[in-house]
Amino acid sequence: MIEVKNLNKSFIQNQNHISILNNLNLSVSAGRKVGILGQSGSGKTTFLTLMAGLEKPNSGSIEIGGTDIVKLSEEELTKFRSQNLSIVFQQYHLISHLTALENVMLPLEIIKVAPKEAKEKAEKLLSEVGLEKRMDHFPSQLSGGESQRVAIARALVTTPKVILADEPSGNLDQETGAKVMNLFMDIVERYNITTLLVTHNIELAQLCHNVFKLNQGKFENIK
Repeated sequence: MIEVKNLNKSFIQNQNHISILNNLNLSVSAGRKVGILGQSGSGKTTFLTLMAGLEKPNSGSIEIGGTDIVKLSEEELTKFRSQNLSIVFQQYHLISHLTALENVMLPLEIIKVAPKEAKEKAEKLLSEVGLEKRMDHFPSQLSGGESQRVAIARALVTTPKVILADEPSGNLDQETGAKVMNLFMDIVERYNITTLLVTHNIELAQLCHNVFKLNQGKFENIK
């Protein structure tokens, strides 16, 4: 499902050349969950940004489902993301003037799913994450854990081939974070979604099939 080859990414900062990723390689089979550990500044978020096609690498290839997204135009990338990828952020990025239900329906509306079908799918997923009684609430009326569960439902509603999760429990207390992430892992397992999970939390990473540590721009196999 995912094949990353010889990925390089660097930045120029104050006339200094800063290398972030160095000939990085990764292969992930369909339906596998991969945890990615690393210290702050190690390049974890940069890697996820490249995987989402939000930035371009200096060199290398990123194949998702056989498509090298590095070679796609912005228009092609936008279409590819809508059909294949979802992202769960540490910051929930919910739209404040939309209810929980409307936030989850939004990705389906963007890809022109019929309103009735979009509503049914969104309601089903919100029920799966335990928010069947909170569908009509706005983000300001939800707790942090509830907001993250809405974000997870929104990411899953298009049934993506790949989910990229960037510190999804980082803003939650330990107990709430554990509950939300156990739920997240259960759902992606049930839907057989290939998952890349960036986290500082070793225990959370261990819930994945494989774990890598990003160190000096390359992956070290932990599990």
